[in-house]
Amino acid sequence: MKNYFFYAWVLLLLLVSTSLHASKVDELGQCTMKQKQFEMVQFSVQQIKEFARDFWPGWEPEEVPIYFAEQSGEVIVFNSAGVPKNSNSNCLFAEKTIYQLTQKKELERKFFAYAIMDMDMDNGLASIHIDDPELMGDSIIDWVTVFVHEFFHVFQYAQADWLQLFEKTGSLAENVPHLSELYRGSINHRNNITKQLTLIKQIIFLAEKPRRKDLVQLLEFRAEHKKLLDEIHPGLAEQEQAMEIFEGVGRFVETSFYERPDLVDAAATFYKVNYNKSIEANIKAALSVSGEYYYATGYGMSKILEMTGEKWKEKIANNGFDALLKLHLDQSEKLGSK
Repeated sequence: MKNYFFYAWVLLLLLVSTSLHASKVDELGQCTMKQKQFEMVQFSVQQIKEFARDFWPGWEPEEVPIYFAEQSGEVIVFNSAGVPKNSNSNCLFAEKTIYQLTQKKELERKFFAYAIMDMDMDNGLASIHIDDPELMGDSIIDWVTVFVHEFFHVFQYAQADWLQLFEKTGSLAENVPHLSELYRGSINHRNNITKQLTLIKQIIFLAEKPRRKDLVQLLEFRAEHKKLLDEIHPGLAEQEQAMEIFEGVGRFVETSFYERPDLVDAAATFYKVNYNKSIEANIKAALSVSGEYYYATGYGMSKILEMTGEKWKEKIANNGFDALLKLHLDQSEKLGSK
């Protein structure tokens, strides 16, 4: 008899819980966010947790409060970020409350994705905005790695040295010519970037460890380029360095994430798709140039510093690529490296 009452009580609790959950769903209504997009965000966050700690010192994804804002204005909250300002509880997705911004913010259409310090959402807490995954077709991993790039920016915003660098790019941008416009409009500027990237590719693909003479020549090309920028505007070289570090390292992070065999296996299992892209093709894509050439040069310099075996990641925000590469050359010369 005792067991009968116990099981009846458990059943009653389950029924009440189910009823309350159903009423909450009814109260909150239906999400407009697509199931696939929600799943991809969840998948991305989980994959980042498995990747970040071993890859970048101090990057603890669970400790970075973050919002993911979908184009419709619905927001997913991660890591105790709190309820977004100017929002209402909207719906439930897999037991997770989705918030609707009361003042809908359109995605900036010139960008597929961006991370931003959003004062309207939570007094400057960073948020990620990424467009519909379907715009990338079947390339699930491409979308996930875009998410990783922006998630890393959120981590950068949370670090004092990175935040200072980011704020510098904003203040400099107000006073200097736009770098991508300069790249398209100045043949000398463009030719120097082409020289740099050609040598960077040679260094990356030629050997496991960069040759000293190639690194010396690369620094010479970059010194020539800095001189060219200084002649155009005194703040331009500093602006370029900040953008190379901020966005180039972001591309290095996403590309390194992309190259993980376990990511391909996880995506194949989770989404039932096969994805195969060689590491060489991935590196070449990362070194390709649109107007924002500093993504490619910054990525290439990150890759080269990684190949040297130096502990550069903790120092890059405050020192820059050229100073760290020169330090490596000075130290290796003392040890008699070629």
